Amino acid sequence: MVACSMCLCLQNLCAQKPAPTTMDLLQNKYWVYKEAFRIGSLVYEQYDQREQCSTFFSKQEELSGCRDYYLSDTIVRSYQEDSVGMVKNGKYIVERGRRDTDVFEIMKLTSDSLVIRLCLDSLHRSIGGGHPVVYTAEKKRFISKMKKKVREQLKINP
Repeated sequence: MVACSMCLCLQNLCAQKPAPTTMDLLQNKYWVYKEAFRIGSLVYEQYDQREQCSTFFSKQEELSGCRDYYLSDTIVRSYQEDSVGMVKNGKYIVERGRRDTDVFEIMKLTSDSLVIRLCLDSLHRSIGGGHPVVYTAEKKRFISKMKKKVREQLKINP
């Protein structure tokens, strides 16, 4: 009887999936910044293995842009192109900024919540106490619904 319960215990341990990586948790989601709803806009980000894409959608326009990024366990001051897509876990998101490198600390990351803060901008100024930005994971259906809602505001408030 004891041997059987040990076998079941070992089977359960072997059957468990490995913990998702930082990259696993970031990818295949629409990370929505819900504070933007207060000004009648929709802001969201998407990550794949190599790029982070941001979209701003308002009554007047839709703007999108993508940047290469990689994950790091430390704050780096110079962008390392050969790290893009190679590191699966990290405490920091390192992006190619407009001039050089932007570094964001991942304060919290779960399957449905992302909290980041800028800690080094592309001018190499240490922000340190940057304000946390909270994102919520949503599905494409939610994005479509919110775009429609923002467009309808244009008809109501020309």
